[in-house]
Amino acid sequence: MGAPKGNKFALGKATGRPRTVSPSPQECIKLGEEMVDWVKKNNPTHLTEWYSLEKFIPWKMWNAMCELKEFLPYYEVALNLIARNARNGILEKSIAQRFLSLYHRDLKAEERETAKYQADLKKEQEEKEHKSLCDIRDALRSAVNK
Repeated sequence: MGAPKGNKFALGKATGRPRTVSPSPQECIKLGEEMVDWVKKNNPTHLTEWYSLEKFIPWKMWNAMCELKEFLPYYEVALNLIARNARNGILEKSIAQRFLSLYHRDLKAEERETAKYQADLKKEQEEKEHKSLCDIRDALRSAVNK
């Protein structure tokens, strides 16, 4: 039998080198401009409507695009346009309340900090109560053992 041709490490595997999932920089700029225009015209509740339903962009590709320097400014503008719709009453109040922290990163960070602070306080209080109960238990045991 002769020597294998091509990538000998990929023999018997259906996959090879992972393909890139991001469009070219020029395509990202064009898509970003289209997205911002679409958001201005349609007042969506979420960008999923655009990238999934309008452009058929898979979720994995979308996440990769959102990290690209060519696409990121357009992405942030679109997020802020949607957030403005949530604030000015275009979106129903219950939907707007749910999405505000999604579109305002500083609000989301503040909510996370507050939740962590509350959790830390609760944990500290529980530890104090546990120590107090252990002290009472130990005092009772020593009183009974005397």
